[in-house]
Amino acid sequence: MKKKLLTIAVLMATSTSFAGGKHFHPKQIVKCSGECTQEQIKGAVPAAISYLNKQAKIDKVWAEAKIDNLEKKKFSKGPEWVVTLLDSKEQKRFVFMTLDGYVTGSNSTGE
Repeated sequence: MKKKLLTIAVLMATSTSFAGGKHFHPKQIVKCSGECTQEQIKGAVPAAISYLNKQAKIDKVWAEAKIDNLEKKKFSKGPEWVVTLLDSKEQKRFVFMTLDGYVTGSNSTGE
């Protein structure tokens, strides 16, 4: 019995140690009544970039980028707003937000 309790205690202690400080949680950037409009998402882009920067998901230089495109896209997990940013060197970065205003991530592929 003592071995079982010790094993459970060790497993519980090690399982929480894997959730380090660098994991990402979507954050609601804009609160909308129902589904967010394109204008609401567009207005929330600076806050989304700031949040992604604080989470080390996007470099702070993207705060200077311009919005090139903003559209809804269907993904396997459901539809999301995809914001295409274009920097001064014509490089693209994509920011993803749920229809209800949560920023879910960013990448350079748009997928």
